[in-house]
Amino acid sequence: MDPLFFVKSSEHAARTEIRAKYIVLAEGQDDLYFLDETLKELDADPSVVQTMNYGGAGELPFFISSILKNDRVFYGDVKGLFVTGDADTFPAHKYKINKVLKLAGLPEFEHGQNTFQVPLVGRLGFHLLPDATDGNLETLLLRTVENVPAALGARKFVEDHHKDRSPKNDKRVATVYLATQPQLCRGSGQGARRGFFNMKHAAMDDLKAQLKMFITA
Repeated sequence: MDPLFFVKSSEHAARTEIRAKYIVLAEGQDDLYFLDETLKELDADPSVVQTMNYGGAGELPFFISSILKNDRVFYGDVKGLFVTGDADTFPAHKYKINKVLKLAGLPEFEHGQNTFQVPLVGRLGFHLLPDATDGNLETLLLRTVENVPAALGARKFVEDHHKDRSPKNDKRVATVYLATQPQLCRGSGQGARRGFFNMKHAAMDDLKAQLKMFITA
């Protein structure tokens, strides 16, 4: 373990103030924007549900270790932890993530999990984007505009110039699609924030159902 990597991750968790009883963890800032918009679709109260950025799948074990040592968790103010990540990268770190969870007495991660009455945080949930099939945030969001001419054109353009196909080329396709929009975006999550994807599309139903169960059950 790189101690600087650990310290960096721990300090990031320590600097982020925990202010809500349910915490939804995002794999990077762009995913954070996306999850914030998804929770708005559910009319989630920001004082009850909070999103936090854990950086990347490799940092998650250290971030979880840090957050479980937070005073708000220790004193029982935090009632649930919901972890999200990309299906194309998250499983590569499964062993390290499960090792941390096991040490904390928590169940191992499994997509679609919504476990209640677990130590420390009460509830524990996991969701791999797009729906545990191979892919990522971009894969999910492109499904919400699958019949939009600009998205269709973006996919054709990428496939005409690159050998990869979906989901491996979805980040490229999303980048080209977003380039056609009125405002430039740093990523797909920001594109969702600006309304360039259809957050009411049926492709969003699985994630919304899991989040709704997590924050209301």
